[in-house]
Amino acid sequence: MTTQTLAAARVTTQANVYFDGKCVSHTVTLDNGERKSVGVVLPAQLTFRTGEPEIMECVAGSCEYRL
Repeated sequence: MTTQTLAAARVTTQANVYFDGKCVSHTVTLDNGERKSVGVVLPAQLTFRTGEPEIMECVAGSCEYRL
């Protein structure tokens, strides 16, 4: 199931842009301090290297991934 709405949230308007614009996101901070992001990933082969594990929800289109 994907997230439908985020209640009581603040959105950072400055975009996080990665992979020459193929991945663009905005940080969302919930009232309880939890941080999430919302964005768009364009068709491409991308390798995400993050400091911590992340969960990505695909709400439209499709993707393949490898661990």
